[in-house]
Amino acid sequence: MNRLAVIPIFAALICGCSCSKLNPTTEAFGWKLGDILPDSAEVRTNIDSGGLFYDAGHQNIDGLGSCNVELMLNSDRKIYSIRTYVMRIEGTRAEKDCSNALIQALTDKYGVRDHLTFSDNSGEIYYFGTKERSAMLIIDVYKDHYSLDLDYSDRALRDKVEEEEKQRKAAAQESLKENMKKQGL
Repeated sequence: MNRLAVIPIFAALICGCSCSKLNPTTEAFGWKLGDILPDSAEVRTNIDSGGLFYDAGHQNIDGLGSCNVELMLNSDRKIYSIRTYVMRIEGTRAEKDCSNALIQALTDKYGVRDHLTFSDNSGEIYYFGTKERSAMLIIDVYKDHYSLDLDYSDRALRDKVEEEEKQRKAAAQESLKENMKKQGL
């Protein structure tokens, strides 16, 4: 066997990458990535990352109960991220079983692209689907709580929001400079 052919296989094994077929994520909790949120939906500016934010309300996840779902949108109101976060005090075995079932369901549907364990073994991060359309699951396990953070995203739309935010900040800075010149400062 050619040594160069063995290197990518060995690298995939070291990284913990799955060799299974990866499928792009497309939707979650009844929402589709890339869809345009209707004008009638009330959105807010996302101060953390730019773009727009929509609180889609609560959805029920078997074993974990009611979870808030959030949509992140670009300026065209296209959905680039679908998120949910669950935190429970005193994590139980049932919640661990539920997270294992969630990992298996996401693996079956999208394939695991990568899996990382925190250095202190307090949690894990899973990446499912393709790099362009992915789902990221973060599991934190501490003495006093257990949490799941699940984020489905479209990379191209997310990159567009980041570029829009850079342009908005540059325009605001230029406007500030112009105002200062006008005031003789």
